[in-house]
Amino acid sequence: MKTIAIYNNKGGIAKTTTAVNFAYNLTCLGYRALVVDMDPQGNASSFFQKYDLSKPSVKELLTGSNAPARCIKRTKYKGLDIIPSNINLRYLRPDELAGGTDTLRRMGAVYGSRYDYCVIDCPPSVDFLIEVIMAAADDVIIPIKPDCFSLDGLSTVQDVIQEFGCGRLSGRCLVTQFYQNKNSVAIISRVVDEQAAAVYDNVIRRDSAVDRSLTAHKPLTRCASRARAAQDYMDFTKEYLEQEAG
Repeated sequence: MKTIAIYNNKGGIAKTTTAVNFAYNLTCLGYRALVVDMDPQGNASSFFQKYDLSKPSVKELLTGSNAPARCIKRTKYKGLDIIPSNINLRYLRPDELAGGTDTLRRMGAVYGSRYDYCVIDCPPSVDFLIEVIMAAADDVIIPIKPDCFSLDGLSTVQDVIQEFGCGRLSGRCLVTQFYQNKNSVAIISRVVDEQAAAVYDNVIRRDSAVDRSLTAHKPLTRCASRARAAQDYMDFTKEYLEQEAG
């Protein structure tokens, strides 16, 4: 199982949208995928309608109070499961982790044979949860908006990935909410030239279908298959797999 973290320390840049659509698209292409919601807001859990304060969640997984099998929930989509999160994760302390920063990586060894990919929806933070995530991650996808604020904060994101990933992770940027104009194109060029950041060829165009998909709790290719963003996310998923194979 390959573990992929979807991370940026900024909010509102389509981390959850990327995580849920990327994971679902992987299953459409014949792979088995597990989403791990590590954000106390639980947006990925809500998307798959698995947000529930009364049932085992990722917090119980991390503390070892429940076995991984009890924390994994099936979604209504074949080949796609989720370990949900909820607001209780906000109260988790570092000393409660069952195996320190290696907790999630060790848990992955238990359930990893059941999946081809694990997609982690990260919180927009820089704390011990990010250390836990990066210790488990094999790769990092960095969603960014084509604006000056994302550009200014990208170096910090890269530093966090390098530090918490112990130098073995670097991450590649996925441009989301893209609007074709000179400013957007210029910012992408600056990301490549000034930040020395790798950027995926495919971008995710701004599309009202994304909001409809979130409201309907359905991946884009199930909710609006002809929408620009639906095609963009599928093209990106294929690009990711092609780069991995190459």
